[in-house]
Amino acid sequence: MAKIFNRSVAIAEGTLKLKYLAGTDSSQAITQNAPAGKIISSTVNLAAKTTEDILVTNRYCRDTSIILATVAGGGAGDVVVCRVTPSNGSFVITTLNADPSNACNAAYIVRYVIVNPANEPGI
Repeated sequence: MAKIFNRSVAIAEGTLKLKYLAGTDSSQAITQNAPAGKIISSTVNLAAKTTEDILVTNRYCRDTSIILATVAGGGAGDVVVCRVTPSNGSFVITTLNADPSNACNAAYIVRYVIVNPANEPGI
């Protein structure tokens, strides 16, 4: 039996289930009002040793939020998340193509989850 905490969070069979949204950023910005999400970069040619910021507007985010983010794809490059900066109502994911010589030749995907500490004000 699932325990539903609200429309965005539930636990079923020992698995945490979160509302999840997916979308492609537009000029390195996107709005996703869910505690978890997938962002497909609009950048398909991130140069070697170059960073890029993606601004995510999200009502679940607080300046005290813990945001876990991972990257997949990017083709020839080696894209990694190097920093996530939360603020009230949004966060910035900074990615880096860590490859010393190859630019990305495809879009990359960032997946994230927002965790708000229990002693912080609710959503």
